[in-house]
Amino acid sequence: MRQLFVLALLVWCSAPARSEPMAMAGVGSVTCSKFAQDFRRSTDTEVVYFTWAQGLMSGYNVSLLVAKDNARDLLAKPLDEQKAYLRSYCDRHPLQDYYQAVLNMYVTLPVVRPKQ
Repeated sequence: MRQLFVLALLVWCSAPARSEPMAMAGVGSVTCSKFAQDFRRSTDTEVVYFTWAQGLMSGYNVSLLVAKDNARDLLAKPLDEQKAYLRSYCDRHPLQDYYQAVLNMYVTLPVVRPKQ
């Protein structure tokens, strides 16, 4: 657990500083190339990034369900498959931010209709 905390701290500290206001923060706001660089340094880094991704998708789902709108089934694809999707997307789009990879994957998940 301590090792994961140190890894998360290193990833967070290595994120570039931005002077403009940001609607989001955390590892998901870095570029895909930064994710790839961190992943090459240590595959354990993916735990930090993917946990952030799950939080983003979960938060988005909650806001949609509260609004009685369709959400997505976050467990429709195995987690390893989701991680592989994000790695592949980032390899193909290194200049995009990691959160864009997450949102791109999110829309590939099946729809969950809100309970009436």
